[in-house]
Amino acid sequence: MLLPYATTSSWKPWKTRVFDFRAIKQEARSSFAFDPGQYVPFDPPDHVYPEHCDKTGGERFMAAFLGQREARQSELSKLLQYHGLGIPDGPAGWDKVGDFIQGHIEINLPASTAQDTAAQLVSSKGHELALRPMWHSILIDIAICIGSTLETHLKGRDPVWHLDRHDIDTVTSDNLPALLVPSATAAEPAPLSRLEAELTQRVLAKPELAGNMDEWEQVVIECAASFGESVPEDLPSATELYLAATLPQGLSISPVKEMQLFFYQALDRRYRSQKPEPVPFSLGDMFRPGLGWPWSNHPGI
Repeated sequence: MLLPYATTSSWKPWKTRVFDFRAIKQEARSSFAFDPGQYVPFDPPDHVYPEHCDKTGGERFMAAFLGQREARQSELSKLLQYHGLGIPDGPAGWDKVGDFIQGHIEINLPASTAQDTAAQLVSSKGHELALRPMWHSILIDIAICIGSTLETHLKGRDPVWHLDRHDIDTVTSDNLPALLVPSATAAEPAPLSRLEAELTQRVLAKPELAGNMDEWEQVVIECAASFGESVPEDLPSATELYLAATLPQGLSISPVKEMQLFFYQALDRRYRSQKPEPVPFSLGDMFRPGLGWPWSNHPGI
């Protein structure tokens, strides 16, 4: 059962129009600038995102998402190889994939639309920026690969896949596969020392400290000096202190939701940015130290 038409918003991924993945096969590949080569697109069981399904739609989507991981990585590999790239093995490689997405991503317009007409349409605030259908499949494939890579990257934390389930009272981009990363803090943590308590307050006030080891070390040194204590041989983890204070049960990462954000921001910047050559924002940040990936804070977004 499909839920009704969602919204007329411009591009926010949590308010998307109903998209039918079967529309991908109806595209005339040669009519667009981006050529997927021999790439076979993803098509979920209900042909739509879980937000437009009944309450069991999320489970069916997750079964396909996890069950087809090897096949989808193979298709993604073919697509990337066709354009001179490979499946990344580190942050720098993911940056290249992110740059590829930002340089090739396409708005959904009829193939016969003249360039000047397209420019006029997308400059209008009332015109919705919708992805060309093929990019929805690429979005899922990137999310699958990102999720599998994160699962390996965070193996020591025993990540577990679960359904980011929410009651469907309104249209939402929840009910998606998510990776739950348990907190390293014990169920009944020991009381924080004065230094740990102060450091927790510092990282809560400035979360980006977790991604800057040099600055974090200076903060630890400063706080230790203020209490007349020696600097710990092993620096307390800014990330663990933050998660213990804000997410005591762990961190839930939804790769599809994150890729929706990345893809739609890339689409918005490519077609609506006032700068002639916007600086790419990093996809590899998902695998760099820190609490997350500050795409929404990147210059120019």
